[in-house]
Parts: sequence; structure tokens; C-alpha cells
Amino acid sequence: MSPLRAIAIDRARQYAKSKILTIETEFGSGCDGFVLATNQGTAIKAFHFPELYRRELEIYEYLLKWDITEVHGFHIPKLLGHDEELAIIEMTVVSPPFVLDFVSARIEIPVEYDEEWIERRMDEFEDDWPTVKRVIWGFEQHGIHLSDVHPRNIKCR
Repeated sequence: MSPLRAIAIDRARQYAKSKILTIETEFGSGCDGFVLATNQGTAIKAFHFPELYRRELEIYEYLLKWDITEVHGFHIPKLLGHDEELAIIEMTVVSPPFVLDFVSARIEIPVEYDEEWIERRMDEFEDDWPTVKRVIWGFEQHGIHLSDVHPRNIKCR
């Protein structure tokens, strides 16, 4: 186990203990951290670095402020809690169709998608690409610009 992962797991356990939660399983992991399922049907995301935590928290607080829980039928996890010191976000668990992982998203800062990026997304999403484009546009209408667009973060089914 990498040192970053071991530290983040320890922080996730501290958060769970403070909220009287039990960590049950891992949902997934990536470059910015990993997500764990709890016994209360919530998810805890443990970040490797505080700046990544702050970026994602900004988006979740924005979504909460404007009561945005879905975009074009795609569910969005709702912020339930967070801990600045531990760099942890707790959120609801969502089922497909969903949009996850907002570390790379920005509020009111447009993302430029070049032809190569679009072609890669078309290949990844295949027949779902028109739906995914509509979801990206829907987020933009709310002032949120997504850049980390791939089938693990935007799941159609």
C-alpha cells in the first residue's frame, strides 16, 4: 500500500469514527483519492491532497446552495458532511445515470474542448455521446464546467 493511500485510509477511518459510521467497502479510487461506502448508505471520499479536497468541496457546496441534484436526469451526489482537517467529503450514493468526481470542474471558468478531446470522448461513450454532450451543456447552464469527462465519472446506465 502506498504511503498516500495509507494516510488517506487513516483519515477516512478517523472521519467515520467521529460520525459513528462503519466503512464497509471501497467504491473506487483515482489520482485524487478514493471513495468508501459506509454502513449508513453514504460515501466518504478521502483526498490525497488538501487542494483537491477544497476544489471538489467548492463544487459540492455550489450544488447544495443551488439545490442541484440532477442534470438532465443524471443524478449528482449530495454533500452530507466534510472535514477540512481530514480532507474528507461525505455524500449520498447515487445510481446510474450519474455524474461524479468534480475535482477538475470549475465554476464560471469555461473549458476549451479541442477536436482530439471530442474524438476521444466520442470513442469512449459511443452511442451515449449525444446524451453526455447534453449533460455537459446542462452543467454549463448552471455555471459548472466539467473537464474530467469519462465513462467512470459520467455513467449512462
